[in-house]
Amino acid sequence: MDGSGSRVRPNFCTRCGARLSALRRIFRMNKCGACLSVIAQEGASEASAARADAANAKRAADEAAAIEKSLIYTLRTAHDNGTNESDVVKLLKPMFGASDWWVESAFVINPETNRRNKVHPAAEIVVPLCFATSAIWRGAESWDGVQRTKQILPLLRYTALADDCGHSEWHGIVLEVNDPWWRKHFPPNSALCGCAADSLSRSDLEEEGNRISGVPSTQCTVDPLFSGLPSEEMAVRVVRAWLANPRVFTVPEDP
Repeated sequence: MDGSGSRVRPNFCTRCGARLSALRRIFRMNKCGACLSVIAQEGASEASAARADAANAKRAADEAAAIEKSLIYTLRTAHDNGTNESDVVKLLKPMFGASDWWVESAFVINPETNRRNKVHPAAEIVVPLCFATSAIWRGAESWDGVQRTKQILPLLRYTALADDCGHSEWHGIVLEVNDPWWRKHFPPNSALCGCAADSLSRSDLEEEGNRISGVPSTQCTVDPLFSGLPSEEMAVRVVRAWLANPRVFTVPEDP
């Protein structure tokens, strides 16, 4: 504005500095026609790039969802049919065979014996996933059975089947089926958890000379992916974690 408060008509383009035409000055337009054309083109290019990015993101998300669905279906079918883990590895080869981690067999030197040992890297990555998802589906089936029979078998005993899964201190714990503790600790509690929960009647417990344990004070480790009752949602959670990092459940080698 000038000293009288009136708006000053621009004489030059604020973008490139070119002198504005008389018509543009009259209508107080502050950019020349060439710059307005460039700005419009830049806006169109940015909009086009944004649409392309959105389309690529949707395509990637659709592909990831399709892989996840196919993987869960393959694992679930293998579980239901009792397919052994080596055959599951073969079933998954068309899906993941091109991945950089998929190596079917290789030889490594044992530093203690200086002999070559054959290893199977792909199987070592896939088998833990098979074990984990099968344990979840078995656990879900077991929990359903517990609910159906709890009127006559109202107790559960935690059984740790392996010392190296991290839950051996819960072995032998006996609690009511309806105890809230089970909703956070019903097995499996990790990818390599081979624990089980066995139904008992009160007379079974009395004949053994045992009694209800009470909630254990020992806090063994529960993998957050396995938190809660075993369910389809847990299996999906585990599969997604594996797809994000296929080595997430692989047992690290001793140094």
